[in-house]
Amino acid sequence: MFGHTLAASGAIESIVCIQSLLSQTLHANPNYEHLDSACDINLVGQKPISTAIRYCMNNSSGIGGTNTSLIFKAENTA
Repeated sequence: MFGHTLAASGAIESIVCIQSLLSQTLHANPNYEHLDSACDINLVGQKPISTAIRYCMNNSSGIGGTNTSLIFKAENTA
């Protein structure tokens, strides 16, 4: 986990996306403790999940309206 990284946050998020694609792992959410049973969605809890990942999207927004989205694709996908 990281503290406030200012302008480096987008780069760190991109590295995490690439690592997810390389390891084919959805990373854990360490502070996620209680799943709402009324919420019917598949969330990653406190343990990482190994699964096939083809794409990873990184959304970043900054002060002054600076917004960007990057989509990374795994090498081994057609």
